[in-house]
Amino acid sequence: MVLALYRVELATDPKEARALLHHALPYLVRDYTLWVSSPHLAGITGLSRYSDLGHGPVPEMADDSTYYVDIIHWLLSHPDQTPPDYLHKLLPTESSAPAAHAQPMHGNESLTWDCAAHCPATTAEGYALTEDFFSGDRAMRESGFDSTFRFGPYGGETQNFASIDLNALLFKYEHDLAFITATLGDTDAAIAWSEAAGERRERIDNLLWDESAGLYFDYDFVSSQPSTYRYLTAYYALWSGVASPAQAQRLVANLPLFEQPGGLQMSTTISGVQWDAPFGWAPTNWLAAAGLARYGYTTQAQRIAREFTSTVANNYAHDGTIREKYNVASPEANVTVATGYKSNVIGFGWTNAVYLKMQQLLSLSK
Repeated sequence: MVLALYRVELATDPKEARALLHHALPYLVRDYTLWVSSPHLAGITGLSRYSDLGHGPVPEMADDSTYYVDIIHWLLSHPDQTPPDYLHKLLPTESSAPAAHAQPMHGNESLTWDCAAHCPATTAEGYALTEDFFSGDRAMRESGFDSTFRFGPYGGETQNFASIDLNALLFKYEHDLAFITATLGDTDAAIAWSEAAGERRERIDNLLWDESAGLYFDYDFVSSQPSTYRYLTAYYALWSGVASPAQAQRLVANLPLFEQPGGLQMSTTISGVQWDAPFGWAPTNWLAAAGLARYGYTTQAQRIAREFTSTVANNYAHDGTIREKYNVASPEANVTVATGYKSNVIGFGWTNAVYLKMQQLLSLSK
């Protein structure tokens, strides 16, 4: 945002534009530092992760009496897909007692929050969710992708992963800070930021890029294993510029994994939650399209823009609304989410903004 304002100011008042960068720089550095310090460090990888300092269930689900209960029901009915630290079994006399006194299902002793006092609707069938799960749940919400099965069922292991989206964004952050400091005449700082970006790119290539698959994947630094969950955030690497031309070519070849008649779906997995297939969202469709255009794949970028804007326009013609998300496989705004945020909010700003940006992208061919 700072650079967007800078470019506008530069066209009319170069002195004011430089003053803007000078004023903003310490705030940018402070924000950046948050993401490269504990608890946002992804172990010893040199990459970053999503993490949250809170404990227990999140406040925004306090008015949802079924979300965490629905998760427990799903986990109990899918034991082969349930990580060992998600659930603990309550003692017979303590089904409504504070969860800190519950009996762990798999020997997990990490519960420290008072479930009875803060979240009465988080137990079911004699089980409760653990603090480990809630740590992941909170980290998932910090990521913005709430909910998805990308980091385990319902995102309960998010804090264990160095994600491609976060680290691609931080690469761009470092690259932009190199430009800002160079513009301000601080050559040493510019070199340091450029080196930081180069180091992050090398780590992303080593840990997050899968040459055989031709995709970026998140990396579980706890188990030292890359994920195999195909997710649209792989295309953040194009928007941020972290991908090489050869990697970009592979990503383009993999577009059919995500491309649907109405745009790009979030993943190749239908999990029943909103940030997975078959749902498509304006921000991720835009980042992918803009990234493709950045690397010269204008035909593909415009095709995706045409698909997604047609979805928005057709649904607007149908009921006069612009929505938060769409079922891009149909394509339509009538979405069915099994667990979590089940509504499709009307009038979402990012859908309006992306529609306009995509129209600009499409106008390049006219």
